[in-house]
Amino acid sequence: MAIVDRGLQAHKTLVRSKSYNEVPQHPSRRSSQHRDVPDSDLHILIVEDNLVNQRVLAKQLRNEGMNVAVANHGGEALEYLRSTRYCKANGIGKELTLILMDWEMPVMNGLQCVENIRKMQGEGEINGHVPVIAVTANVRSEQVEMALQAGMDDVISKPFRIPELKTCIQKTLRNVAPAETG
Repeated sequence: MAIVDRGLQAHKTLVRSKSYNEVPQHPSRRSSQHRDVPDSDLHILIVEDNLVNQRVLAKQLRNEGMNVAVANHGGEALEYLRSTRYCKANGIGKELTLILMDWEMPVMNGLQCVENIRKMQGEGEINGHVPVIAVTANVRSEQVEMALQAGMDDVISKPFRIPELKTCIQKTLRNVAPAETG
């Protein structure tokens, strides 16, 4: 296992983490003995307008054992979110662990979508905090800051390797309180 850890550290990561955390951490997730969520328990929504990117990423995540759903733009992502366990009006719904959100999309872009998600949370329409990672080629510091201010929990740069994405997902899940169970 130490060999794997050294290998991951050797990769130049393209992940820029939030330097401050506006989301309160759940006490059970703060432990230094945190155990990552098994891939088979992850339910990921990919929000991406490029069909090739959708298919490639979905296949890679499924090959890791993750459960994957896809939306073509922010509007479809909000519709999907309303069918999940996060939505109060729906009660029991589909499982959702995290959203991977492309930034530039037609109909509703990633920033508009995450702003809507955070507004829905603020209005009590959604239980808990929905973890959202921006997936973008725009990684200049001002663009990353814009994504974080809009409500993204983290940002990962395209292109990325699946081990980098998995590290980003696990880090985000450690830093975000789990959804209320009702």
